[in-house]
This record gives sequence, structure tokens and C-alpha cells, in this order.
Amino acid sequence: MNCIPTFGWPPSGLASALLFALALTWPYGQLHAQLQPYRLASGVEAGPSFYRFGSNTGTAVDAGLVISTAPSRHLILEAGLSIFDAEQDFTFGGASGSSRVRFLLPEVNFEYQAGKGKVRPYMALGGGGAIRLNGLIAGGATLRSGVGARVMVGTRTLLRAEVRARTIRPFEDRTLDVTIGLEWVKW
Repeated sequence: MNCIPTFGWPPSGLASALLFALALTWPYGQLHAQLQPYRLASGVEAGPSFYRFGSNTGTAVDAGLVISTAPSRHLILEAGLSIFDAEQDFTFGGASGSSRVRFLLPEVNFEYQAGKGKVRPYMALGGGGAIRLNGLIAGGATLRSGVGARVMVGTRTLLRAEVRARTIRPFEDRTLDVTIGLEWVKW
């Protein structure tokens, strides 16, 4: 099955907003800070999540907190805790209704970060769990992969954009998250 939903993808306004944000931040920041590993970073991220649960598809909100460390210039270890929130419509016995689906998603990533300078693209692989807070969809283990970029916008501030694919109860249900966030670094 295709992991990328076909309903209005890609969102044209989001792609434009990401390019605009990168263009605004290009002239700022400190190059030397991005060339070295950091001890600890914490941040926030949010964005739309396109999902497919069984035959149901839709768009949800994914928002979370991240904490990471970079033991070397290219390797980043990241732990995150996010919440996935969607409203699903359903039909049962001729009656229709809606149900809210919420997951708490504690996950860990291993990221390979490339490049030099203030723009640092990365690839991520990780996993964790989906803890059902409410709704009809069961939780379970998660696997995820993604690509993104971090951009220095100050001496201790990173702007981050990421696209990640996640599978819940591996290969049964899936999401495609498009997030933007900020991270604050302690050198």
C-alpha cells in the first residue's frame, strides 16, 4: 500500500511557507556554532499528519516536544514525546458518527546529519510506541523514518523542518507527518 495519501498532497501553502521561512533565516546565525557537536538541545514541533487507519484517511494534528544530543558532528540521538489528534467519521449499521482518535507517541530517533554551515539536512530512523488515549484505533509499536533540515537562526536557536513516515503496529496503520519546529541548543 502507498504510504503517501493522495488527497491533496502536497499542501501547496505549506511548501511555500517552508521556503519562505528558510529564505528569511538565510542571512542570520553563527556558522561556527553549527560546525560543532552540542551537548543538549530541546525543542517543540507541530504540523499536519496525513493518516490512513484501515480504510479511513484524513488529516490530523501532530505536536510534540523533543530533546536531543549530538555526540559527534554527524550523529544525533533524539527522544520525542508527541500527541496525535484526529477526528474520524464512521458508519455502523446505517448510522454515521464521528470519533476522536488520540495517541501519545514516545519515540527515539537516530539521525545522520550532513553538511557544513548553518543548513544541516538529516535522515532519521527510529521507533517507539503509540499509546491510545481514546478512540477506536488500537495502539502498539511504531517504526518511523524521515528527512529534514536544521537551520541556525541564532547562536543557540535552530529552525527545523521534517517530513516523516510512521507505521503503527508495523505496516497496519500509517501516518505522514510534516512538522516545523524550533530547538534551543546548550553548547
